[in-house]
Amino acid sequence: MTTKTFMIAGVVAILLGFLAYWFFGTGPATNPVQGNPSTNFPSAGTVPNGTSQGNSLTVAEIQQGSITVRNFKDDPTTVPDTHNAGYYYLAGGINPAITHPPYQVFYDEAHQYFGITLYKEPLGQYRKEAEQSLTKSLGLTQDQMCRLNYFIGTAPGVDDLYLAKNLGFSFCPGATALP
Repeated sequence: MTTKTFMIAGVVAILLGFLAYWFFGTGPATNPVQGNPSTNFPSAGTVPNGTSQGNSLTVAEIQQGSITVRNFKDDPTTVPDTHNAGYYYLAGGINPAITHPPYQVFYDEAHQYFGITLYKEPLGQYRKEAEQSLTKSLGLTQDQMCRLNYFIGTAPGVDDLYLAKNLGFSFCPGATALP
């Protein structure tokens, strides 16, 4: 697969993830996204878009409320997306040295949403690696991770059985068991 095809597949996976989350979200929208009162997203939370307080950052929880995380935006390994303002790659980001990463972890600041796209098998192994990377970046416990606004999915062509399905963190209730 060429780099361009790989990037297109990644974007498609991310968009499918957003669509699946929006369509199959856990409940009705409760709060408008800040700055656009006519747009509602499922359980987007009640905090301003990524309120920063020095070494910490406040992000939305899946149901309501907020959670304080380590300020991953200031981490030298976090890469802002130059084409999409407010998108950040926390792992497997746009790095010329990594032509085909096994997974990618991103953050969408506008919706306070974390996404993990799995690009390779074994899916179970790479989901665990991505979980560990994100847990470390945010400085959270497993219980706190389960409360985040997030989606874990596979890129098209990896495993059609799991395509457009939120696999969940392996340690959270309702997570999909992976090989």
